[in-house]
Amino acid sequence: MTEAVNLEVLDELKELLDDGFPMLVERFVDDGQERVDKIMLALDEQDSQLLYTEAHGLKGSSRNMGAGPLADICGQLEAMGHADDLASAKTIVAALKTEFSAACQVIVNH
Repeated sequence: MTEAVNLEVLDELKELLDDGFPMLVERFVDDGQERVDKIMLALDEQDSQLLYTEAHGLKGSSRNMGAGPLADICGQLEAMGHADDLASAKTIVAALKTEFSAACQVIVNH
């Protein structure tokens, strides 16, 4: 099983940001949850543009935090939104929710 977050990336961020690191973590968790909620709304409403936009945003912040598996899932959803093909998005959104939770747990507790 792949680790949810690359701890070396977190260590580098922690060293670079020092006292600002907790704020970064809080923003990632809060903004990420808002984006996950919007992704779920996009799926419910079959809104491929909203799915694309929110998945794209979460993908970038996830990569920056070292959450590669989460970013990869976001990339899949981003591509589905771009292609306006949400047929299999439900399964991937379920994986997104699980991976986001795992990544947040690692990031918050690091």
